[in-house]
Amino acid sequence: TDSMEKAITETNRRRTIQDAYNKEHGITPKTIVKELNEVIRSKETKEMAIDNILHMIGNYQNCSVCKTVVLVWLMDEAWVCEKLAEGIQTLGLGACEYTLICSEEQLRRQWAEDTTCPWRTEEWLRISVKSLQHFSSLGNCLDTTGLSAEAVADRILRDLFGNDKLYE
Repeated sequence: TDSMEKAITETNRRRTIQDAYNKEHGITPKTIVKELNEVIRSKETKEMAIDNILHMIGNYQNCSVCKTVVLVWLMDEAWVCEKLAEGIQTLGLGACEYTLICSEEQLRRQWAEDTTCPWRTEEWLRISVKSLQHFSSLGNCLDTTGLSAEAVADRILRDLFGNDKLYE
């Protein structure tokens, strides 16, 4: 299409300018190689994720067909949860916090079945199993053992809205 051709032409034009600048100034471009976990775990990327989540929630807030948004995210640092809660409050919305837990047997079974996630290592399984007791001691726990994602969402929504199905 014309728009694709224009975009490719513009990209090539910019690349030519950048290459000329690099040669003139003796710059050799280098690829930055970083362990993905370092990037994902950095404070900067967590803040970017928070901003993106709040932007998404703001968009749903303006959607005529959405009445409820359920966000599930592993928040292993209190400041992340606090920043999300502040942002949600700034949007004029309410937030409810749940800690989803499961049995050790369920955790091990899910871990074994998830073959696509690269950090599903034995080391992280040991860390996760050791964390079960801590997460179980947190407030507002919901045991998800044997439940599908849909069943967990339904339990949370029923908890929030009762059985009157306001969320449908």
